[in-house]
Amino acid sequence: MVGVCFQGTNVVTFFRREHQIQGCSKNSHDGELASALSPTAVGGAPVKAALLLNKGFNPGNVGFMLTWGIIEDLFFYIFGVIMAIFFSQQLVYQIGLGLTQFFTNNAFTILLIILFFILYYYLLRYNLIPGAFRLCITCLTG
Repeated sequence: MVGVCFQGTNVVTFFRREHQIQGCSKNSHDGELASALSPTAVGGAPVKAALLLNKGFNPGNVGFMLTWGIIEDLFFYIFGVIMAIFFSQQLVYQIGLGLTQFFTNNAFTILLIILFFILYYYLLRYNLIPGAFRLCITCLTG
């Protein structure tokens, strides 16, 4: 929470606005509370935007501030995955070795399944399913 408050302080300073650390703290706490109480698809962005707009920020600046958090998250997760792979190379190697052994041991079965789905798609695409199977498929699909 403190990090979000300092992030908000940095962004507000970037836009050359007068601010107080208490105001940033209140906005970040209110935004996190709204995020926790609202549905996942909505999140806390509308409440954060409303709070910032009520403080007198330009709508374009508010949009930038909300988007900047998403961009930071994206870079953080990409960097985190790269670092996790770097620090656990032996584990990644063992997983790759296990997957390779699985696919080589079951190559024939996997190939049959893929060919079955290709044939099924071809039969559906060109309406070549025999009548008895067509009746079964319509019974199963409702």
